[in-house]
Amino acid sequence: MFESDAGTGIWRFRQWRKAPPQPSQLKEELDTYEGFEGRLVPKLHLVRERDPKLIAKFKASLAEARCEACSINLSEIYGALAADYIEAHHKKPVALIQEGGTTTLDDLAALCPNCHRIIHKNYPMSVDELAVAIAAPNGFVGDVQSARDKRKSWKDAVYAAIVRLVNSEHASNFTRQNLIEQELAKIIADVNSKGETPEQTLSRVLQELKSAGVIDFIDNRGTYRLN
Repeated sequence: MFESDAGTGIWRFRQWRKAPPQPSQLKEELDTYEGFEGRLVPKLHLVRERDPKLIAKFKASLAEARCEACSINLSEIYGALAADYIEAHHKKPVALIQEGGTTTLDDLAALCPNCHRIIHKNYPMSVDELAVAIAAPNGFVGDVQSARDKRKSWKDAVYAAIVRLVNSEHASNFTRQNLIEQELAKIIADVNSKGETPEQTLSRVLQELKSAGVIDFIDNRGTYRLN
């Protein structure tokens, strides 16, 4: 029950350590384990007060919802689903702010959820330190930029789809329904962002191309002509 370092004459309770489970044991536990969740449990906590108005003013002050660490705007990935979504990070943790302390807009940083979590996981990592790590030769910024360079805007993707469609049909006329049935999947792949309502986005872009004189609306059956 006791152990001692040789020659010290000092004894302590033995540090019993259970042998780590073997992979086969882990797999068996994973295959059979069931967790009981959903029970209502009353809890009482003291939390540091936050000012929601401060966060709202900070987000309103941003030119766009772009992460200061990885430079990603989530709408570039998720489209309208993530429009203007960004999180406010306290450069000095709220837990370290003494009662009566103040926080200014300069004390906050705009971060995407992933970078926000990574910084807190690696506290006291700063926003600048994470940005440097991401931009390092073995970081992922190069891959992200490459993906951005390959991505088309909705307008460019729709125009390219129209050209493909009229060339395949050997006619300058086409319909919105033709585009949806034959080209919408390719358009979504080109812009790398499906968005919440791709068919409505397609209609909006067709209107923009019409206003720019690229296409004309011919009849009420949804027929257009490529100029």
